Amino acid sequence: MALGDLTYPYSKAIRKSAMKICVNVLSAVGEPLNVTVFGTALYPVFIKLVQEQVESQDLKSLKTTLKHFWLMLKALNENKATTQYMEQSHFNLIGPLLGKVLSIVKDVKTQT
Repeated sequence: MALGDLTYPYSKAIRKSAMKICVNVLSAVGEPLNVTVFGTALYPVFIKLVQEQVESQDLKSLKTTLKHFWLMLKALNENKATTQYMEQSHFNLIGPLLGKVLSIVKDVKTQT
């Protein structure tokens, strides 16, 4: 799996499969490698995906991306990671993005 598969523009199925693989990779490699893979490779790609989807207001893709992001965090927590995998800077990036996601959801709900 290449990280480019996460952003492959021509097939939703390929993007979704790549996200599932990311979750399984984190579970398979174990600590501390999973924390390194998450922090250096996966987190930046997922943040970029969320930013692009927020800009295009693609709620369906946002749901899929955030679900798999949550599953990655769950996989890291299930392994009882003793190494901190998210820092304050990570939260500073994702916090405002999630706020924008919530405002998009609110706008869609008021429209329907």
